[in-house]
Amino acid sequence: MKALKLALFSDSRRGPLGYPGLLGLMTTFGLFFAIQAYSQVPKMLGKPMQGAIAPTSAKVWAMVKDADEVELRVANAVYKFSAKEQKGWNGRIPVTFEVVGLEPGTTVEAELWANGTRLSAPFPIKTAAATVQPEWSFMVGSCAFYGVGAMRLVKPGQFTDIFDAMRDHPTDFMIWLGDNVYLLNGEWNSERRMYEKYTKARLDPHINDFLATRPNLAMLDDHDYGPDNAEGDFENKGATMGCFKDFWPNPYFGNGSAGTYTHFDYQDASFFMLDDRWFRESEDHKQVLGTEQMGWLQEKLLASTAPFKFIALGSQVLSEANQKETWSKFPERQVLFDFIKANKITGVVFLSGDRHFTELCKLTQDGLYPLYDFTSSPLTSPLRKRVNKPDDPEFAPPMRVPGTKFVGHNFGTVTISGTEGARTCKLSTWDASGTLVWEFTIKQTELDWVPD
Repeated sequence: MKALKLALFSDSRRGPLGYPGLLGLMTTFGLFFAIQAYSQVPKMLGKPMQGAIAPTSAKVWAMVKDADEVELRVANAVYKFSAKEQKGWNGRIPVTFEVVGLEPGTTVEAELWANGTRLSAPFPIKTAAATVQPEWSFMVGSCAFYGVGAMRLVKPGQFTDIFDAMRDHPTDFMIWLGDNVYLLNGEWNSERRMYEKYTKARLDPHINDFLATRPNLAMLDDHDYGPDNAEGDFENKGATMGCFKDFWPNPYFGNGSAGTYTHFDYQDASFFMLDDRWFRESEDHKQVLGTEQMGWLQEKLLASTAPFKFIALGSQVLSEANQKETWSKFPERQVLFDFIKANKITGVVFLSGDRHFTELCKLTQDGLYPLYDFTSSPLTSPLRKRVNKPDDPEFAPPMRVPGTKFVGHNFGTVTISGTEGARTCKLSTWDASGTLVWEFTIKQTELDWVPD
């Protein structure tokens, strides 16, 4: 615009009244339209991210600007996405593609195009192996506070260096366990503001660099869904769910119109990522999952033959010391435990977030193998330091596995390895610099049934 002003007011070739002459006007408007045309050239912002991963398919997410028709070109296939009606913030539009017909355990190159313009250099898309590998792993984490506007000044929302350590720590994929952006100050009631929050977080260089290194899948919790501790009666949950779906390329989302629960298989494990908000009714501890989601979970558990079955929930599953939101206060939880007993379902391990400190809980019940809940939190959010005070109910509860409490910014990994029939599941916690804090190994045989 500075060049435009100079052209308007500094042209020496002026008419008789001192206004720009014809040549000056032509030059000025030519420059103006050139600037406008350049500003509207389609662009890809940041790096693309891979989402749901399977042996023959993969989802790819990207952020574009000034693009109406977006194409993902993979080998001889072209996948199209119309961005004209897609919601976004300030012209920045999230787009998702599902690529099919791929070969297991391979890497193919893809390019993003829009309006006849190539937006990206070739980037890789990976598929899952069709056969079980000797060792594989995934990453977990929750509670990633990210400040926008005045909240950018609030620590630790301006610090995302932990994602550099995560970027340099190889795993097959990442599962986000909820509270992934932290909608604050009414952002949950404004589509413009929630899309702004997601967009700015997604394009933060540290976060974006990490996301580009591996597939990412996510489940929501209250701060992705609405106000603190929001439940099924939150009126704007359709809008927050829509925003969540636009930024996280999961395998699928609930039944399409209610909830965001999803599942997938990878190697010799099944994953069940639950929605602890859409159906939640805390009055009289009625339900967290609800009848529909519980029926879906039971059906999927019965169908799985995987030796490890990871059930992820935003709220803690086992902790009875937790004075706030925990599934242990709801009779619905025991319904699931009784179902596992009755159907002799093997290999269940719970994953959770929310608490702003990390721990591993263990529950033993008659007639059931030990159940573990790996709570991994927080990535960047404020720490719950009070848990280190002896008068806090969660200071040293008997259900916690000794040595697994950690009050610091951290992420977790889960590594599956070993010979068939005798696999192990190693849970690890790493601090913000990528240094190992603790690890704990669960044997496959520990999560099995003793023959009658």
